[in-house]
Order: sequence, then C-alpha cells, then structure tokens
Amino acid sequence: MPVPAEAATLGFTPAPISEIDYHLLVAEFDMLWSRRPDVGLRERMDQMMRLISAFEESRRIASSA
Repeated sequence: MPVPAEAATLGFTPAPISEIDYHLLVAEFDMLWSRRPDVGLRERMDQMMRLISAFEESRRIASSA
C-alpha cells in the first residue's frame, strides 16, 4: 500500500489493512473521539488517524489509476 508523504516523513509505515479493518478502525476512532483524551489515548488516536489517512490515500491512488 502506498504511504502518504506525511506519514513517510514521520517514519511511519503502516501495514496494509483490509476494508473491514478500516471500518472497524473508524468506528473505534469515533467512539474514542467523545472521551476525555489522556496521553495514551491521544497517542492511540494519532496512530489511528495515520492508518486511516494511509488507507484513504491508497484508495484514492487506486481509483485514479
């Protein structure tokens, strides 16, 4: 899966995730969004945002090919 430039700059290379895993990740992120963010939760949500962005970028690249 292609890695967005921002993620690559940060040294983050996400493992490819399936469509189902993507939807589960988005649902978990939405659930966590309503909670009071502590440091660990913020780090987890940052990681989730990078995975979501990478998946959406790979989908965008695939649809433009």
